[in-house]
Formats: sequence, structure tokens, C-alpha cells
Amino acid sequence: MNTDESAGSITVTLRFDPEFNLFLPPDRRGKPVEIMPGHATTIKDIVESCGVPHTEIGALRLNGSASARFSTRVSDGDSFEVLSVRPAGEGSALQPVPPESTRFVADVHLGKAVRRLRLLGFDTLGFTGKDDFELLDIMERDGRILLTRDRRLLMNNRVVHGCCIRSDHVVEQVQQVIERYGLAASARPFSRCLTCNGLLESCRKAAVEARLQPKTRRYYDTFLRCQACGQIYWEGSHMQRLRAFIADVLGR
Repeated sequence: MNTDESAGSITVTLRFDPEFNLFLPPDRRGKPVEIMPGHATTIKDIVESCGVPHTEIGALRLNGSASARFSTRVSDGDSFEVLSVRPAGEGSALQPVPPESTRFVADVHLGKAVRRLRLLGFDTLGFTGKDDFELLDIMERDGRILLTRDRRLLMNNRVVHGCCIRSDHVVEQVQQVIERYGLAASARPFSRCLTCNGLLESCRKAAVEARLQPKTRRYYDTFLRCQACGQIYWEGSHMQRLRAFIADVLGR
């Protein structure tokens, strides 16, 4: 007689945090979801099969009280609450502490967010290739946090530190990163090159004068230069807009 629960007799009930509605089909939102996996498996595999990446899960409550791990193997009749990652400082039992030196790598769809994170002074690489494995290699090699809107990519077991960007709007995208990792106090605006991510340094006008347009040469005297690519920056008419963005993001 076969008594193994892997024979298809397992039924598990999931109750998702409302914040996960974005990831769930309409018929699974706001109500208990019954899953019949058909074989013995882990709660991580079941939750991710519903469309929620492990990087977004802050805690799992088993049968109303016990805390579960991603590796917890489910049994017939189990009920799990799937809770979202909380902002930095509120604690997330299942997420490892981010690297002390917070650095990011973002996929090709987050180009505007990459530039805005650099504007705030955060070390952020923008990946423009098409090979996900190459992106994951960069993430692991440099110890970077992966930023992406690709939920399937975040479900890869290689991803330890990752964040699923949920909004289409760059201000909200950057706010999500700042809040999740508690970065407002460590922002250093205008310290990184928007083009290449290099560090900026002050430079004398005489050192860059030959590269300036006539009106820039006439009206501006203070300049920054990228140590890596040589890009020159000054406080032009766009500065008011950039400062408003910084105040909007960090003010929240």
C-alpha cells in the first residue's frame, strides 16, 4: 500500500498579503487559494508557482502560528499566510540582511531608474545584454542586489538579494528601492556619473574650458568631472528639476 503524500493527495491553502495582488490572477486575489501540487514539495516552490518571487516574501506563517522557512516541506491540510517584505527596519524573517555596501544591478527595462539611482549617489550598473545568465553572473561576482521587473528571473535560486520593481513610473520605482533598503540617509546626490556610474570630482574651469560650449563657458564657473569617462557636469537649467526629484524621493 502506498501511503506517500506524493501520490497526489496533498492540498495546501495559501492566504496572500494584499500587496501580492499585482502578482496574482484576478480569481486568486483577496481570498484563500487552494493548491494541489500533486507531489511533496517545498512551500517556496508552491508560492512561486502562483507567481510570487521568493525575494518579495517577508514571512510565512504555518497553520496560524509557526514560522516556516522556504525549505519547509508541505503536508496535506497545511495553511500558510504569505506576507510581503516590509520596509527596512521593520524586519523580514525570510530575507537575508543586504550587503553592507549596497550596490545594484538593474536589467535593461529600468534605464531611467538606473540614472536616477546614480543621481542619488548609489552604485548602480545597468545591464543592457539579453542573456539572463550573464546578468546573474554580474550580480554574484560583484555582490550586487538585482533590480528587475522580471518575476521569473527573481525566482532563480541564484538570486539571494533581489527586488521586483512594481511601478511603471521612475519616481515610484526609486522610492521603492530607497524604502525597501532604508537608503535615504546614505544618499549622496551628484556624486556619481549618470552615464557610466563613475565617481565625480570637482575640477577647475581651466581644465575643461576647451570642451565647453560658448554660453556654458560664459555663464558657469563650477564643474564636476567623472573620474572614469571624463563626462563634465555643471548646474544648468535642469538642476531645479533634478533637485525637485531628489526632494520628492528622499522626502518620503
